[in-house]
Amino acid sequence: MTTRGGYLEAEDAIVNHYVYSHGGLSPFFRALKERGQLTGTRCAECDTVWCPPRTHCSRCYGETQWTDLSHEGTVRAATYCYYVPSNYKLHEYQEMPYVLALVQPDGASTCLYNIVHVPKVVVGAVPAGMRVRAVFRERREGRLTDFYYVPLES
Repeated sequence: MTTRGGYLEAEDAIVNHYVYSHGGLSPFFRALKERGQLTGTRCAECDTVWCPPRTHCSRCYGETQWTDLSHEGTVRAATYCYYVPSNYKLHEYQEMPYVLALVQPDGASTCLYNIVHVPKVVVGAVPAGMRVRAVFRERREGRLTDFYYVPLES
């Protein structure tokens, strides 16, 4: 307890546990957890492939169907992170700093963000245009942190 300005203050922590539904996007998270597979949705009207998936196309409002996606893709942009939120899991051998990138999976029209693991994180280590592949953790929980990317060997 502390006293500041004549007021008595007591530190406390509030922890809330939530159960939430992925709703119509549940197949995406099930595929990550159960099959170690990236999935997206393809619009039947305009042929846009969404990853992360959409239950309906955000471009033309058409219905979408589920489709498996390649584990390979292209980095479109990257940022170098020197801090990590408490709820974000870095993979077991990742250290600070780390790289978060927007990766466009082959066959998708959109990008998904995730970590790209490189041996030495320096600015420019993960340039736009770099080819990467997804590596799935052995123990998966149905979260985006169930996988990360590594550069494809040249």
